[in-house]
Amino acid sequence: MKKLIASLGLAGLLAANLAAAHPDHDAAPMRMRAVELSAKATASGASIQVTENGKTVSTAGATGSLTLAGAGQKSIVLTPAGGNTMVTTGTAKIAPGTKAQATIVFDETTMSIIDVTVN
Repeated sequence: MKKLIASLGLAGLLAANLAAAHPDHDAAPMRMRAVELSAKATASGASIQVTENGKTVSTAGATGSLTLAGAGQKSIVLTPAGGNTMVTTGTAKIAPGTKAQATIVFDETTMSIIDVTVN
């Protein structure tokens, strides 16, 4: 009987430990937002304009990154630049025709991941 109680106690501790090792599943899942992006090469890197169904989308408070395709897979931070524009900061020149993947997080629950070509 003591072995059964000890085994049940050990099983309970193991179950409690496993439950504590998992993240909180009550958080709302991220929602993908269908937006269109237009990427243009600039003197300081690139700028990206965000639209949705032909209307501008505010990038105020958004965060993002631009991952350049190729051997290096270089990731560059995107910051809001007013209106519907996000820009790279402190980067080298990005050549027109460069393929990249833009990831933009609009708020805690909405994001977009889109392949773009810098023109």
